[in-house]
Amino acid sequence: FSVISFSVLDDKPIYENPLAYVRSPESGLFLKSSEYRGAQLQYLEAIIGRTIPVVLLQRSSDLKLQLGIEAASWSILGYDEGAFPLITQDFLIAVPLMFRIGSFSGALKFTHLSAHRSDGFDLLWEKSLTHEEKEKIKIIEEKENISISPPIKNYSRDFLSFEIARETEVGKTKIKSYVHVGYIHKIFPKHLKRWFIGQGYVIKHSSGLFFADDIRYNQDTNSFDFSVQTGWLFAGEYAETRFCLLYYKGSDRRGMFLGRKMNEIGVGFFVR
Repeated sequence: FSVISFSVLDDKPIYENPLAYVRSPESGLFLKSSEYRGAQLQYLEAIIGRTIPVVLLQRSSDLKLQLGIEAASWSILGYDEGAFPLITQDFLIAVPLMFRIGSFSGALKFTHLSAHRSDGFDLLWEKSLTHEEKEKIKIIEEKENISISPPIKNYSRDFLSFEIARETEVGKTKIKSYVHVGYIHKIFPKHLKRWFIGQGYVIKHSSGLFFADDIRYNQDTNSFDFSVQTGWLFAGEYAETRFCLLYYKGSDRRGMFLGRKMNEIGVGFFVR
């Protein structure tokens, strides 16, 4: 097609990832709480991520195409006697082909996502054991002359996904609705199923108040997972900052805890 403009390394991507999706690449820091093996735990989640626009093409029909790179890491930090042990980390890297035409925008993405256990995971597992469980483990270790540690999950996946969104404006309120579908072509553990589909909304008022939700069916855990955020959003020239409360209900999407049913609440901020 006839290109009328071409640019490299623009300031912002032409497609905005869903705010409430738990694996959107952005940066942030949250204090969260959820239940693990019968105990209510508090922990920090530190997120470092960004979508980097690389090449933008635009034609006279108002169609824009942009190739980018996305990278992010989610680190879970516990607390133990003044220290913050690293429990687990999830890493993401993706190549999105984004588009925008009129009120529609979206992205076709190829993504790699993997999880890695850290030393704090052993501490969390040990502290969550009952006295009876600890005694049983001690007896087995002495009898068999072995050391028992928590199970390691081999979690990795490469997947192709498509997202499309439509934006409307009602008075001083901007409303964005979107759908998302994907297929995991390479997955560990291998026995898990591979499709996922979801939809959600982002509602922003000119005062800075916002609300966002995301609901997805993940076939790998056979679960409907729901996430919601609400708070204040401040849009600057080069970055957007959100101070918000969040709630998540469904299957844990962190690789080392995949499949654990959870209710999670949190408070903190995001920057993208």
